[in-house]
Amino acid sequence: MNSKSMSAFFAENLSAPLTNVQWSWGSENEKGVYLRIWAEEVKDKRGMVYACDPADTRLGQKERLRHIKQIESGKPGYVVVITEGHVSSSGTWRIDRFEECIYPILNFSRNENGDIYADVDFDSPVYPEFIGQEIDYAAIELAASAYPKALETLTKATTKFDWQATKVDESTETIFLISKDGTQKAQIHIPSGKWMR
Repeated sequence: MNSKSMSAFFAENLSAPLTNVQWSWGSENEKGVYLRIWAEEVKDKRGMVYACDPADTRLGQKERLRHIKQIESGKPGYVVVITEGHVSSSGTWRIDRFEECIYPILNFSRNENGDIYADVDFDSPVYPEFIGQEIDYAAIELAASAYPKALETLTKATTKFDWQATKVDESTETIFLISKDGTQKAQIHIPSGKWMR
């Protein structure tokens, strides 16, 4: 279950409100461009971001092409993955669930029909509060290594359960983590190695 609607996620978490919640397929701010994609349209780490149809004059299509051009011109690009949806009684798609993180777009490719695909780094989720920042993994591991139990808990969380360590506090007593899909947060108390949610 998501903590909020996708339009609220774009506005509040990404600080990039959708131009129109009905037809916008993405948004942008000074840090990057964010494109919504459906998980079912991702294959081999490539997600469809634009289906070429000259007869399609929807505003969302025009906006999507503009966003792709901005990314191709050097602005950082990311995708937000919609994992579940349904067709409403009016025949439109409704979003039921999405990942509360973004994934970097590495580049684009086009097929013979003019459809555009994004090559996405799904191994490197970025959480909204860390967009434009580097996570200091060395400092996190150094802090945990002072206490064997803390290092064991951190290793188990990140390797077995795919949690992502995001930072260590200034007192080096707490490591902050976030689940891979961005919906849950946790902490490790370093001196005791205790996992806290």
